Amino acid sequence: MKKSEKLFLLFLIICMLKIIINFFKYLRVKYLLKKYNAYLKNPDWEFSKHRHEILKLFKEAGIEDGGVSISQHVGYGTLKVQPISVLKNINYLNEDVINIMTGNFYSAIGYYKLRFLETFNPIFWIEIIVFLPKNIFTYIGFQSKNVLIKIFQVIYWILGLFASIYAIFNLNIFYYLFNQLK
Repeated sequence: MKKSEKLFLLFLIICMLKIIINFFKYLRVKYLLKKYNAYLKNPDWEFSKHRHEILKLFKEAGIEDGGVSISQHVGYGTLKVQPISVLKNINYLNEDVINIMTGNFYSAIGYYKLRFLETFNPIFWIEIIVFLPKNIFTYIGFQSKNVLIKIFQVIYWILGLFASIYAIFNLNIFYYLFNQLK
């Protein structure tokens, strides 16, 4: 098997993994939304077993926790108002929490659908290759506006330019540059 065939096979494997993983998560969030809607119609503690999976899928989709203020009567005509976390109170049957949670489910569904469809978009793969250092550093946890990332990105582009010129024109620029430095 030639090197180019191995690279193509590796690319196909990566594409298939991306399709399978994101399609599964897409279907899973849709299933959990149905479970959530069933819970809203008939509240029971059985839904609580899905809480950690929902939080994990939301976190992977980049959905951040929102807060709502709730008011409770504490007696003697007094109201107590306090902010609560929506994601920590998934089971709380408050209209604001329900609206935000439903929006979060649809947002996660859209995210995993996008990730699934990206696999078939050639622009996505071109951007992955062109911005490879930035993508790697961002995946590791660095902020994308970090100067170090930009330096590595420029070096990557310069090396890519030289490699492209060498591949296209079959010139040995590196050998030429090395001899000029002697």
